[in-house]
Amino acid sequence: MEWRKSTEQRIRKWIEKNDSPFRRLQELSQSGTANDDDFDMLFNFLRKDLDLSLVMNENDSTLKLLEFFDCFHTRLTLTNQFYYYDVLAQIHNNMGNIIRAKELLTNALAIDVQIPKKVFNSGLLAYLNHEFEKVKQIAVDLIDKPEYYYLLLVLGVNDLNELISLDTQISNGGIEDINVQINMAVKAIDYKEVHLCRKYTKLALGHNPQMPSLLFVSIKNLMFSISEDRHIDWGYPDTQAVDDVQSVVQLCDQLLGSRVLDENRTQWLLYYKAYSLFLLHDLNDALFTANQVGSSDLEFDLQLLRVRVYNALEQYNVSIQILEKVIEEGIENPSIPYLYASSLLRMHDYQGFANYINTIYGDIHNVPNVQFARLVSQYLNISSGREVSEAYLNDMCEKSVDIELLIENLYLNYLSLDPNLIQQYYLNKLKGKMDHLTNIAVSRLAMFMFDHDLFDIAIELFERVFHIELNQIMVKAYLSSLLSVGNNIKALDVSSQIRSTKNDMDFTNYETSALESLGKISEATSLSKEFFEIKRDLPSACMYSHFLLLEGNTNEAGTILDAFRDAQIDDSRVFYNYSHLLARISNYQILLDVMYRYIRVNKGNENAVQYFISVFLSFSRKSEFLEFIKEYDEEIKDDSGAVVSTETGNKIIYLYNSSGADSSFYEFNAGSNWWKQLYGKHKGDQILVRRMGIEKTYRVTDIQHRVVIKFNELIEHVSEYGQQNFLTKVTIDLSKDPLKEIDSKFGDSLKQNHDRIEYVENLYRDNPIPLSFIADILGKEIVATYLRFFHSNDVRFWASSGNFDDFMASYQLLEKSKSLIIDYTGALFIGKHELWNAVSSCFSLVCSRKTVETFESYIEKELTTLLEVEGFMSYKDGKPVFMPNLKAGIQESINWYKQLVQDITKYATVIGDTESFNFYEVKKQYHLDDLQQDYLKTLDSDSLAIAIHNMLPLYSDDFGFRLIGTEYGVNCTWSQVLIDILLNRGIINKDRYFEMIRELLSLRYQFIHINSGMIIEVIERNEYKHTPEVDLYLDGIIDCRFDSIQSIFTEVVAAQQTPRHIEDVMYMFLNKLWAKFKNTTVIELIRTHFNHNFTGPGLIEVNKVFNKWLVIINKL
Repeated sequence: MEWRKSTEQRIRKWIEKNDSPFRRLQELSQSGTANDDDFDMLFNFLRKDLDLSLVMNENDSTLKLLEFFDCFHTRLTLTNQFYYYDVLAQIHNNMGNIIRAKELLTNALAIDVQIPKKVFNSGLLAYLNHEFEKVKQIAVDLIDKPEYYYLLLVLGVNDLNELISLDTQISNGGIEDINVQINMAVKAIDYKEVHLCRKYTKLALGHNPQMPSLLFVSIKNLMFSISEDRHIDWGYPDTQAVDDVQSVVQLCDQLLGSRVLDENRTQWLLYYKAYSLFLLHDLNDALFTANQVGSSDLEFDLQLLRVRVYNALEQYNVSIQILEKVIEEGIENPSIPYLYASSLLRMHDYQGFANYINTIYGDIHNVPNVQFARLVSQYLNISSGREVSEAYLNDMCEKSVDIELLIENLYLNYLSLDPNLIQQYYLNKLKGKMDHLTNIAVSRLAMFMFDHDLFDIAIELFERVFHIELNQIMVKAYLSSLLSVGNNIKALDVSSQIRSTKNDMDFTNYETSALESLGKISEATSLSKEFFEIKRDLPSACMYSHFLLLEGNTNEAGTILDAFRDAQIDDSRVFYNYSHLLARISNYQILLDVMYRYIRVNKGNENAVQYFISVFLSFSRKSEFLEFIKEYDEEIKDDSGAVVSTETGNKIIYLYNSSGADSSFYEFNAGSNWWKQLYGKHKGDQILVRRMGIEKTYRVTDIQHRVVIKFNELIEHVSEYGQQNFLTKVTIDLSKDPLKEIDSKFGDSLKQNHDRIEYVENLYRDNPIPLSFIADILGKEIVATYLRFFHSNDVRFWASSGNFDDFMASYQLLEKSKSLIIDYTGALFIGKHELWNAVSSCFSLVCSRKTVETFESYIEKELTTLLEVEGFMSYKDGKPVFMPNLKAGIQESINWYKQLVQDITKYATVIGDTESFNFYEVKKQYHLDDLQQDYLKTLDSDSLAIAIHNMLPLYSDDFGFRLIGTEYGVNCTWSQVLIDILLNRGIINKDRYFEMIRELLSLRYQFIHINSGMIIEVIERNEYKHTPEVDLYLDGIIDCRFDSIQSIFTEVVAAQQTPRHIEDVMYMFLNKLWAKFKNTTVIELIRTHFNHNFTGPGLIEVNKVFNKWLVIINKL
């Protein structure tokens, strides 16, 4: 035993100190004292340190050593004799010498040993003989040896289905053997299964292998899985794909630094690294690494890589030089002509491009290759214009039937056009052809639609290719689209699925936004807290603080926000969110410091400047802020800004008591001369500043907080903002009837949407209180209503809902109904007239959550803001005048609308998004998603969805809304029908009824059905005098159809009992008709109608009145 231990130590020391194992083997063979144990121990140590994959050819020293061992292998134990043949078989198998490998395996199997590896080798021999079923049968004998069992199952895979099935088996069995994983990756390459290849390569790398051969194989596998993966879009690279490419670079550096690989593999590593750096857009390093590759075997691949890198660097002339050399050498590859042509085009050598295309294809207009057609279309767009380019691509698409040409046309020729034109192009040309596109093409098209705010189309496309492994950029665009269209249920489901499945919190902001929209504030708060505790950065702090404020926890929100007061902010959105939160808690001290530090280093960034201005305007009119900065107007101190002037102009100075003060920004701290001269000064004071030996006198002309001064400075230099007065709005003349103005202005061109929309928008632009919320002018619908009205292509708008047939149909509908959906106009009418108890006693009221949110948003964003404004600029007699705000009235309006919201939630069932009722999905089901054009976006499609899905009548005073609702099969009603029901059921009395009708008529409400009974009662109530109330009712029927006017006139006159009353009533009607028609022919037509339909002694009196009235009119 002592001798054995001594011998073992001697061999170990010898192996560690000597660089030639051959010498020791020779010493052992020549030594007369060496026994078999010496050879066994030497072989064991050699086998332990062998990396068989590094043996590249028959001249390899390791292979020669093993073959030299052949003289003594009989002196090894039987087990080591077996492993001797086994090692040699592996080496020859790796080198591709399969015949020799099979001979060696046969020799190994002939050794009389009983070990699992021998059974495995019999399976390996069967694999080399392509006896895959036998491999799997042998594997069963090793089922209790997972490292051999699963490896043989991998070798026995003979088709893709078996590979996928084995993947499931390995995953479920929890097998983590690195050899199994490496071989699964290699086998996946055989079947082009890039995802499985990447999966098992990364699992193998998870073992942190140090053997160079395993690392090299892993790099090779990763590069295959990345370069061959058609689901990776390097235009929108996925985070996971980027991480994998970065892993390749790191592994390459690790192996290249070890210097253990042969020259050939070293060259491949350099190429892999260069290609990876190119994918990561690390272009200069990619070029540097590519230039280190010296292998002629890779020369062509290197040249193509260099061309792509130079193109990315926009050094197209270098690319062209490389490609011309490749072309000259006669190398044929389909990539070369395309790269050469695209380089010419990008270099703006348009004539060279045209000549080259003509050289290849004979005529630039007969290019059969789709890729080249894209280039030609770009050339035509530049040289001949969009129309020629589009015509060319359409023609090419018809010839090649390639939908990607249609998409190229969209990208190239519709990029800067109106989204509505893009939408129409998609619907007409692309929608039915998506099955012919790759997933990358579909996802890119989805991103294009997302970038143009066509969210419904983007969602439709994303859902064709969506899975939770989709790259992050596209997942975020998909979630943003879902939130934009209000599909909060789906957005919540997708974002929470990603979080739970992938343990990925990067989509938390989408999940919390969906929760907030669904009213699940406490859940959103908990989730944002978890996110904040993981991240501990400013964006997560803003998210958590936002929900804390929604829950009323101002103190904790303030503490969290305060902790980041000195954080460096590089992202404009983060700045915007942080600043808004500080403004919400009125922490102006920190807010102004954050704003100043942000803008001082981003002054030249247009996007940053716009965010700064937007944030400032959001709180600058608040009384709290004005009070905070008031003291800065009195004298100069810390944080002040000052405007000082001389004869030559003004200078803006910022007192910034910080070591970071920069005089190039005109910032000065306490140690500066400017600070000493200005501190404590007031407006009008003079200061003397010495600079470069020259004294100059300045006068202080303005003092404010430095952020206010900075804001005014930026406003002066930003053209987009400089011509506007942000603190004023313009009112409009509400006495004009927009419909009549549109009708008179456009006449027969009512269907020309562009002119109509522009006119209406100009008419209503900048109204300080949106018309949709003025309960007193219910008859004047909101702007969107008029635009929706024209969408219906129905020009019968004058009192078309006031005719008898429509009224009776709607009345009968309500009589039978037990439930009623109210939109915001219905809620306004019921609330204004305090009819909640009355209406809810007849119907179960239903309301969409969107209606409630509309009122809540109006209170918060419009009325509350108005309280902070002193007044508005308006125009009178062609001159601007200031109109002060009536703040007491505004506060009264706020209280009224708050009460309205309370009444809605008290008397109506409010329906919002739930898992059982997803508004977005319901709208898609009933094709309400078609109503997404710009001029229909204010449409209350939520109420329509509820009405259609539950087959309930809809109550709205929005005529355009009712017209569109009717097109979708919704039964609609309006205010007069409702109050008629209440009157006939005895819930309101006649005085109340006529009071409301009178009010509606006074507002020129167009949808009143006035029958003869109503006219008779009103005339009698006014003692047969033509009072303003009677005139209102006559106005209400005068715009009806002519036959309706005749019938009502006749019925009212027939009901009179005395000649005097007949005369009074007829004069009222005749005067009104004359005022409208100014035509005696109309009067004669009515007289004829009377003579045909009037009976009894009263007819004589009627004709007397007609004659008398006509005589008077003819004289006039």
